[in-house]
Amino acid sequence: MVIKVYVASSTGSVVVKKHQQDVVSFLEANRLSFQEVDITMGEEERLWMCHNIPQDKHPEVGKPLTPQIFNGDRYCGDYEDFFQSKENNGVFAFLGCSSSQALEKVRESKHCNGKHTHTDQHLHACMHTHTQTHTKTDKHSCRNIHAQIAASLTDINGSDTTPPPPS
Repeated sequence: MVIKVYVASSTGSVVVKKHQQDVVSFLEANRLSFQEVDITMGEEERLWMCHNIPQDKHPEVGKPLTPQIFNGDRYCGDYEDFFQSKENNGVFAFLGCSSSQALEKVRESKHCNGKHTHTDQHLHACMHTHTQTHTKTDKHSCRNIHAQIAASLTDINGSDTTPPPPS
């Protein structure tokens, strides 16, 4: 499935623009495959988005605001839902990504400079720390976080001091 983020490139709202950028930045930072769909470029995309948002998520007045997030044809939610899932460390479940898909993305990103073996617990800790970093600010250096993870999780002798995955 492909994550689709419905956006409006010609919105006059600074808040909507920021929300759209937050979602896109998070997906890019976590190397998740997604498609950005601009509803201002075609009536068909806007109609599809509006038709596939559950009725209880439609505002009482007006049309649903972007960003709206789908995984294939499955509606994930709007920005508020996305934000809440990040706050609750459930964003991968919100997006419909299995934990194995998310862990694979961490493995692919070559965390900790390959200095030790990535156990599943270690990958959970890396993913959690990496996600928290990117959700707070895009300016933070991943390299420093990865070095801290490497130093705290496994010593040179290979004894695993991995903390339990976040709950």
